[in-house]
Amino acid sequence: MERPQGALVTRHVWGTCTDGYPQYGSLNRTLNSRLADTTLSIAVFHYKTTALSAVKRTYSQTFLSWTGSRKPGFPHRRGDNNLWPEEQYDILHPPEECSQCGDYARHLLYHGSGFGASLEEAFFNQAEDSFVEGVIEGRRLQREDDHVRLSRYHLRLDDMRQQRDEARLLQLRHNDEAELLKAELADVKDMLLAVQLAYEELSLDRAGVDGRVRSSARIGDGLWETEAVRNPHGRGFPATDCESESVSSGSSIDSWPSDVPSFEDDEAFEVMQQLHLMDEWDKEDGGWLERIHREALEIDEKPSSPELVSSDSSEDSDLSSSPASSIVDLAPPEHGNPVPSTASTRREPLTIPQLDLLMASAQYPTKDQTALKQVRLLIRAAERTPKKKRSPEQLYLLATWRKPCLSHSAASSSSSVLSYVTPSSAAISGLHGTPEIFVDASAYGIGFIFKDRWLAWTFAPYHPLIPLGPDKHVVMSWAELIAAELGLLTLLAAGYRNTKIKLRSDNEGVVMALKTERWTPRYGLDSILQRVLRLCKDGGLSLQNVWISTKKNPADGPSRGAYPPRRLMFDHCPEVPQHLAGFLLPVDPAKLRK
Repeated sequence: MERPQGALVTRHVWGTCTDGYPQYGSLNRTLNSRLADTTLSIAVFHYKTTALSAVKRTYSQTFLSWTGSRKPGFPHRRGDNNLWPEEQYDILHPPEECSQCGDYARHLLYHGSGFGASLEEAFFNQAEDSFVEGVIEGRRLQREDDHVRLSRYHLRLDDMRQQRDEARLLQLRHNDEAELLKAELADVKDMLLAVQLAYEELSLDRAGVDGRVRSSARIGDGLWETEAVRNPHGRGFPATDCESESVSSGSSIDSWPSDVPSFEDDEAFEVMQQLHLMDEWDKEDGGWLERIHREALEIDEKPSSPELVSSDSSEDSDLSSSPASSIVDLAPPEHGNPVPSTASTRREPLTIPQLDLLMASAQYPTKDQTALKQVRLLIRAAERTPKKKRSPEQLYLLATWRKPCLSHSAASSSSSVLSYVTPSSAAISGLHGTPEIFVDASAYGIGFIFKDRWLAWTFAPYHPLIPLGPDKHVVMSWAELIAAELGLLTLLAAGYRNTKIKLRSDNEGVVMALKTERWTPRYGLDSILQRVLRLCKDGGLSLQNVWISTKKNPADGPSRGAYPPRRLMFDHCPEVPQHLAGFLLPVDPAKLRK
């Protein structure tokens, strides 16, 4: 009696299901395709789950209202479900018209209330599996891409390492070449300084001026620009004694020539010093001093009695006509009183012992100064002779002659003659008569060498009076100048007065400053220099400043604390001056080995 109502309800329910299920199937197929592409959307999943839950709930309520409180069983068991007469089901829901709806109905009746949970679990598991597969695939693709990029990076890194190794090898080769070039440059500088010093000493000896040396930058342009005397062949020779003696040796700093630059910059000053300095001009001919000694002894065994010539004009004409003569053509006068003779007198060769007598007479000239003029003429003739063609007598004359010293009366009576220092007897009779000292300084202290004796001083560490440079190290120009001052004080303490001193230093600035008598005021260098010059003037010391390389300077070791034995210390150690006290300490002999 209630079946038509139930059938209508069932028809309504199945009609609703038939109208809605195809849409769900289409969405389900779309969802499955998206899940296969790993692009499942959480919003779509939520929507589908909600739609299925609504369909399940509607169907369950309609089915229970038709069947009562009986629990539905399997559809093919007719006794368990009054809804399942096969003919009525076919009428209500034809399978050929909706095959999917029939399958869904069986699934719904079989699973009962667990339908929603099982469907949600199925969707979630499928989505999770798809996501995990997508992550795995993405990681694999990322690893492949990273492997390609890392391979390129490794290739570039290997190339750069190879280039770095090649650059290092090239740098090592360049460093070796640079060291070789530096060594060659040092040798060239030494040769240049030797030549330059030879010009300076030659110019000083020719001019007869015991003062400043002309700037080497001007020597190349005109070596004898102010003192030159041109011969008929166009060669330049120094001026005569009368012309050169009019030059005063006591010129002050105010009379500094305008063509000589004044250097306030230490770097520029050091560069110019390289062009001025070097060892003695005769050092290149090593061994010739011993040869002169030997030949002097041989000639001394064969005395001769040459005739004397007194005419200055005849001597000058003969010397100029034969400048390359290997025999000195002037006989010695007897103690400054030469015997006059005519110009036609034949000249005999002058031996080395006779030269000694002539130079001894010229050291203390009389008012006529004949012997002194004759010696100067001989010196000029020897200088005009090429170096390789000079005779032993000429070499001996150039090496032995020292400028004379006039007495106060003679100096006042003759203003045209310069005042020279008095040489010792050893300087006249021997070749090594000039006292020679070696000085050097380092950040540790000062070294002094005289003959085979030594002295040393040490600096007080971190004393405020010791000037420091920008690198926080001791200013070496200052230290080297202090070393020169201590060397002169040592000789004065030993009793040396009124003599010529050869001072050797490996600092170009000190050597050049002592020559030019001028230095930069930085670090008090100029005031120290003037103090040293006053010291020489008060003691009558005439300085011959000679540069020496550091490797050849014997005072380098004591200045750095490498002391010789105590028994070789110099006996005369001066007291440290008041202006040096406090930061300069003499080496204690008691602490040294014997």
